Amino acid sequence: MGEARFQDKSLRSYEENLKQCVKEAKVHADSKWLGVTEKYIESQRLWHDRLKSNYYSIWKKCFDEATIKEVIPIYPDRCKIIVHYYCDPQKW
Repeated sequence: MGEARFQDKSLRSYEENLKQCVKEAKVHADSKWLGVTEKYIESQRLWHDRLKSNYYSIWKKCFDEATIKEVIPIYPDRCKIIVHYYCDPQKW
């Protein structure tokens, strides 16, 4: 599961804000996945910062193939997503 906030509500429509929120929530979910599966122990916050800077490695394919199963808008300015990762965490 990933979570994010709308970045700048004043300049976009609700749909655009939600789309951007989902994108940010996906980065958050990816960082959580790395935080529990990567063999090098690092904090989820560090992984989140790296992914926000477009730092990807061998697990990029795993993230690209992941499916967002549900988008949960949370009024007025947040969203949550449920993500299914198809790759096997035991390989990491």
